[in-house]
Amino acid sequence: MHNQLNAMWQKVCILKSLGQPLNDSLVAIAMVISLPPSYATLRTILMSLNDKLSIDSIISQVLVKEKSQQLASGGQSALVARTLQKERAQRR
Repeated sequence: MHNQLNAMWQKVCILKSLGQPLNDSLVAIAMVISLPPSYATLRTILMSLNDKLSIDSIISQVLVKEKSQQLASGGQSALVARTLQKERAQRR
């Protein structure tokens, strides 16, 4: 997801260098709308904020979500590994 947002940011920079700057909040909204279905909760939260959305805040929130997903999947992997170890030990 981070790569997709970076690609959008690069296109914004290109447009700006060509003399066609885009409003920061407009780009932020486009980023939020482009989030995949697995980010539906985050999308809802971000779109319901009363604060003005910014590109930096969107990217940081996506990074936080990605990190939490990685930690959760790592925790699940560790749990599966421990369960398998216990099952093997019981078979012996």
